[in-house]
Formats: sequence, structure tokens, C-alpha cells
Amino acid sequence: MCNRDEIRNSVCQALTEVNDRLRGQGASDTEWTTAIKTALCQAGHGLNYLVAASLDRNRVVAGCAGGPDFGEWLFDLVWMFWHGEPQRQLNRICLVVESEWGNRGDIMDDFEKLLVARSDVRLMIFQASNEVEVRKMFDLLEREAQGFEQSQAGDYYLLAGYDCEGSIFLWRELQVER
Repeated sequence: MCNRDEIRNSVCQALTEVNDRLRGQGASDTEWTTAIKTALCQAGHGLNYLVAASLDRNRVVAGCAGGPDFGEWLFDLVWMFWHGEPQRQLNRICLVVESEWGNRGDIMDDFEKLLVARSDVRLMIFQASNEVEVRKMFDLLEREAQGFEQSQAGDYYLLAGYDCEGSIFLWRELQVER
């Protein structure tokens, strides 16, 4: 089993470092996404996970220095274990990530992908104009997770909402109760 606390701490540290580096720089959404994918790719490798993340059209990794182990696989970014080389056997998914810098509807569309994921940690990264709007989004995402009929007791989500006004990531952890 994956260590949920270790994953959470590593993710929080990676996103905090990205924020410290990009805050006030006028970075575009694409630059934020690339920096976040890079940091999460490196963090995943640092914890000895295999990482899948998106590739651009030239098959050059978009955002992961040194490259992920696989191209994008179902989600924006995935940490996983494989066994049985040379015949690959997927053993466990430890982290699935969706990030969306768009409007509420776009955020919900991406979050719905996480609802159906089987993973130790499901991470949703988004932005909102201010702390109040981030917290409203947290509440909406929590209602979605708790209300999804196929959620299972113990399903765990880490929500990272970027407060544009305060230039800081806010966090909420939620676990499905049944």
C-alpha cells in the first residue's frame, strides 16, 4: 500500500515550491501547469514511483524534467507501481492528478474523472479568484465526492485550490464516509 501521508506531504511541498517560484512573475496557465507537472514528476520519482504524464506533439515531455516513465495515461499525471518486467503488470496506482485553471464547469468536468479513479490519493488542482471562491469550490467538490453513488468508504481526495488574490495554495483533505 502507498503511504498516503508521504504522498500528501510530497505533493504539498512540491506545489508550495512552485508557488514560491512563480508567484508574482505573471506566469501563464500553461507555465503554471508545466511547473506543477515538473515538480510532481520529480516528487514521484523521489518516492520511487513510476510516473505517467502528458507529452507534447513532438513526444517531448511537457513539464517533466528528465521525463516521465510513460506518456499521459488516463489522467494529467499518475504515480504507479509496475511489476514483472519484461512483461508489465500494473500493481497499484498511488496518485492520480487532474488540474484545471478554467471555470467552475471545467473544474467539475475534470474532478468527475477523479470520482471514478481507483487510487490511494486523488489530487485536484484548480484556481479561483479569491479565498472565498476557493472554499466554495472545495465545498462543491466535497458534495460531489460524498454524493457519488459508487464512492467507497475511505476514498481519499486532496484538493489544492490556488487563491489568485492571495497568491497561495489552500488545501482540503476529504475522505468519503459511507
